[in-house]
Amino acid sequence: MGLLAGTFRLKLIALGVALGMWVAVVYVPNPPEIRTVDVPVTTSLLRANLVLLHPVGRLPVKVAGLAANVASRRVGQQLTASLDLHAIRRAGVYNLPVRVVNTDPNVAIWSHPPRVTVVVDQLAEVHLPVHVTVTHSPPPGYVFDGAKTSTSPAAATVSGPATLLGGLSASINADLSKLRATTTESLAVILTRDGRPAKGFTVVPTFVSVQLVIASRTTPRTVAVTLGTIGPPPTGYQIVSVQYAPLTVIATGTPAALNGLTGLVTGSLSLAGATGTFTETVRLVIPTDISVSRQLVSVTFTLKKIPIPKATRTPTPTPSPSPSVSP
Repeated sequence: MGLLAGTFRLKLIALGVALGMWVAVVYVPNPPEIRTVDVPVTTSLLRANLVLLHPVGRLPVKVAGLAANVASRRVGQQLTASLDLHAIRRAGVYNLPVRVVNTDPNVAIWSHPPRVTVVVDQLAEVHLPVHVTVTHSPPPGYVFDGAKTSTSPAAATVSGPATLLGGLSASINADLSKLRATTTESLAVILTRDGRPAKGFTVVPTFVSVQLVIASRTTPRTVAVTLGTIGPPPTGYQIVSVQYAPLTVIATGTPAALNGLTGLVTGSLSLAGATGTFTETVRLVIPTDISVSRQLVSVTFTLKKIPIPKATRTPTPTPSPSPSVSP
């Protein structure tokens, strides 16, 4: 009997050793693993007069399986989480069961939060006047007349959770940095609270038409155009004529900007490789605080070869006749 018991124990030990070796061979390269996956939670539609106060967000779901399987990207694609909100009939705080479905046969759901808390609010709306916020001022010499500026429509309807509608402001951002005349633009309505963007609301309309009234404090003046630096002509050529147009332009700016401005100069001109008659277009050098009626000047050059003087010859003297000798 003792011999049989000893033999049985030896067999159990051998079996344990064999199982251990099998587990080591099978699982060491790809051991079992548990991984947490953040799954977005979808919700059924609430009643028309209700709204979620905060988005539900994502649910941490633990899945188990072999390491290679739980690390696969498709795990997150084959997990879904959902909340049923059909039974909610009034505003309040609700702790609802969450349903998680896994369609990946290579992993199993290990655990997840069984319930999710949601806050439901009454859906309400307010009418907010739309204000114009100037983000960049007009160019020098121009001013924005805010008293004459208006939007159409003058107000926007904002809907969302009733407890969050207080303290909201509706505005449009107007960039006037390039405006020199009154213009009408369509601009997006922006919701803010305490100067910060407010999200999660519905705004109607999303764009409003605004007439931006710009007044000018500038004066025009006719100023002369002069040519800038002209490079040397090619070797063997000379400039015989230079013509350019326009000879004058109209400069517009504030009196301070135009004070002392007698003319405008073109940029430098190169005559490299030029022969005969050719026309070059060059840009005027314009101060930053004025505008001009024309920025480009057309310049026509006529070049001619420098004549090479003919070589002069020294006249050869006529030899004197030899005197004749009488015999």
